[in-house]
Amino acid sequence: GKEAVFAIYQQDFSAQIALPSGGLKKVMIELQKVKADSDITRLRPYLGMSCQTYCIFILDHDVHFPESSVIHTSSSVRDGSTGENLSATHEFFKSMYHHSWIIQIACLKQRRRNDLETLLSVFDQENLTKSHHTLNVSEDDFPAAYRHIIHRLHMASESSDIQMKMKMEDEYMKQPQNQPKA
Repeated sequence: GKEAVFAIYQQDFSAQIALPSGGLKKVMIELQKVKADSDITRLRPYLGMSCQTYCIFILDHDVHFPESSVIHTSSSVRDGSTGENLSATHEFFKSMYHHSWIIQIACLKQRRRNDLETLLSVFDQENLTKSHHTLNVSEDDFPAAYRHIIHRLHMASESSDIQMKMKMEDEYMKQPQNQPKA
């Protein structure tokens, strides 16, 4: 049978973070890639886990802060690059009660104000090729510290398994019921 493909991608990771004091902190990282606000699933309960959860949302659109490519939420909502407090009245932020980073792919626009934006600029959609599956990114356009990451992404884009999954997602997204919501 044909494998099901979804426009929503969610991956969970358990990690230990080395603290400056020398200890370790156990955390859960929840990564989501979605097409529309309504596709976002909220923090899932992790039964029996005594750890803090960090969420990373990769959005294909902006949530009313076009000057902020990365937004960090905890008890407040801030621009991830400048630290500026943002007035968050958008529905997306109203239920944010945990540490989250919202990456607005549409707002990257060649921004490289810090290490995070430099790394994320790999995904700037202005570098999209005709195939719309790959980005025209050269390792030489990045500092040496990031070149190994760019190289690995190039290798992944050449994988026949990943190419097949991208084609399946294209077919899924052509179906009217799966079009992004306005």
